[in-house]
Amino acid sequence: RIVYKKGFHKGVMNENCGKYAGMKVEKAKELIKNELVKQGKADVMYEFSEPVVCRCGGKVIVALHESWFIDYSNKEWKELAKKCLREMKNIPEATKNDFFHTIDWLNEWPCVRNYGLGTPLPQDKRFIIEPLSDSTIYMAFYTISHKIKNYSASQLKKEFFDYVMLGKGKENRVSNATGIPEKELKELRKEFLYWYPLDWRCSALELIQNHLTFMIFHHVAVFPEQHWPRGIAAWGMGLLEGGKMSSSKGNVVLASQAVSEFGADTARLFLLSSVEPWQDFDWKAKEVKNYQHRLESWFKKVLRLSSANKKMQERRIDKWLLSEAQEIIKNTTAALEKLETRKAALECFFRMDEIIKWYEKRAETINKEVMDYVLETWIRLLTPFVPFACEELWEKTGHKGFVSLSSWPEFQKKFFDKNLGKGEELIKRTQEDIKEIVKLVGKKPKNIKIYTAPLWKYEIYADVLKNVKSNKEIIPLVMKSEHGKKYKEHALKFAQRLAKEFEGNEILSEEEEFEALKDAEKFFEKTFSCEVEVLHGTGQESEKARNAEPGKPGIEIIA
Repeated sequence: RIVYKKGFHKGVMNENCGKYAGMKVEKAKELIKNELVKQGKADVMYEFSEPVVCRCGGKVIVALHESWFIDYSNKEWKELAKKCLREMKNIPEATKNDFFHTIDWLNEWPCVRNYGLGTPLPQDKRFIIEPLSDSTIYMAFYTISHKIKNYSASQLKKEFFDYVMLGKGKENRVSNATGIPEKELKELRKEFLYWYPLDWRCSALELIQNHLTFMIFHHVAVFPEQHWPRGIAAWGMGLLEGGKMSSSKGNVVLASQAVSEFGADTARLFLLSSVEPWQDFDWKAKEVKNYQHRLESWFKKVLRLSSANKKMQERRIDKWLLSEAQEIIKNTTAALEKLETRKAALECFFRMDEIIKWYEKRAETINKEVMDYVLETWIRLLTPFVPFACEELWEKTGHKGFVSLSSWPEFQKKFFDKNLGKGEELIKRTQEDIKEIVKLVGKKPKNIKIYTAPLWKYEIYADVLKNVKSNKEIIPLVMKSEHGKKYKEHALKFAQRLAKEFEGNEILSEEEEFEALKDAEKFFEKTFSCEVEVLHGTGQESEKARNAEPGKPGIEIIA
C-alpha cells in the first residue's frame, strides 16, 4: 500500500511508455484509462467505497445494468461555470476555492435512480432524477409559482417556460400553444424578470461538492449570463448539547418542539445570533432559555420606555442617543447585506440595549420625541430576528399596519456625530477611574475635581498625528518643538508615553473634552453623592491637572 501510494503520487512513467514517458503517474493513469475505454479495450465499473450491509446483517449486492449521467467533464461548460463563480459572492469567502476545486474534478455524474419519489427523467421515464441533480433551478419556478395555480399541468408546456424564463417565442404563438392569455404571459415574464437573477442560494456546506456546484452548472447551461446566480451562502451544521444531531439516534430538536417550548422568536434569535450562519450552532436548552428571558425583558422595556411623555429641547445626551442609533442602523444593515446575522444581532439587539441603558443612567428624564424615534428604529431593525414580538410591539406603540411592511431604517447623516460617541466614552472611562480611586482611598469622597489636560498636550498630539509616520519619530519631533523646549521634562514624559501607545487615532480637542465632561457634572454628582467640578487643565497649579493627558483627565478627590 505504501509503495503504491508513493508510486501514484510521486512516480514518473518510464521511457518505454511512448507518449506518456516522463509524465506523472497520477496524470498518466487518467489519460491511459480514457484511451483504453475509447478504443473499447476497457470498461468502467462502479464500486461502493465501503461495504454495504443490510439491517438484517446480510451483504448487499447491487448490479447496475444501465444508468444515465450528466457529463460535467465538458471543458466549455466548466469554463462557463468558472466564469459564473468568479463573479459570484461566496459566504464564507473561503468556499470559493472549494467550488473551483469541485468544478475541476467533476466529470460524469450518475443522475438517476429507479425508486422513490421524484421527477421522471424526460429521456427515459423508467428513471427518476436523483435529488442532488434535481431541484437546482427550482428557485426560478418560485418567481411565478404563486401566479400559475389556476393553470393545468398540460398548459405548462416547454413553450411556456421558454417564453417566461428565457424570453423565447412570440406571445401570440405561446398563447395559442398553451391557452394562456397573452396579457397573463406578459405579466408572468415581468414577474420572472423582477425577481431573477437569484441573489443568494443558502444551503449546507457539505453540498458544495455536489448539489450547489450542480446549481451553477445548470444555471449557466439554461440561462443567459444576466440571470446567473449572484451568491451562494454555505451554512454550518447543528449540534445538540455539544453532540452531533442525528435523527437515527433520536438526538434532534424538531422545529415544532423548539417553538412549543421556547417560542418562535426565541428560537430565531438564538439561531441567528449565537453564531454566524456558516458556523456550527449548538442548541443548548439552558442558553436558549436565557435568550427567552432576555427577549421578554426587552419586550417589557420597550413598552415601559414608550410610555415616556415629556417633551423637551434636545440635550447633548439626546443627540448622543440619536447618533448611536445611526451607527447601529449602518452596522446592522452592512452586516445583513453580508448575511452576518450574529454581527447584526450584536448591534441591533445587544448594543442598542446597552446604549439605552446608558442613556437612562445619564439622562435625568427621557425625551419622548427622541425615545419614540429610537424605539421605532429598534423594532424595525429587530423584525427579521423576532417578527412576532415586533408586530405586537408595533401595534402597542401606536403604529398602523404591519412593521414587516414598513420601510427599513435608513442612516441619517444629520443625526450622526462621532465626537458625541467619543465624549460619552470619555465620561464612562472617567467614571470608572473615579470608582477605582475611591476604592483605593477607602473613604467616601466629599469633593471631586476633574481636569482636562493642558492645551499644549493636545497641540503636540495634533502635530504628531499630522507629521509622524513611525512611533520612533515621536520623541525627536516633540523635543524639537516649541512645547518640547518650554515644558522639557513634562514634554519628554508625554512624548515617551505617546511613543509607546500612539496608534494614529483622532481625538477630541481640549474644548470638546471639557464640554463632554462638563455636561456630565450632575451625573457624576449623582453617582458619587458629592460635589463635582470640571475644570480646564491649562494654568492650573494642581499636579493632577499637569499630569492629565488627552483622553485621560486628571482626577482630584478630597475625602
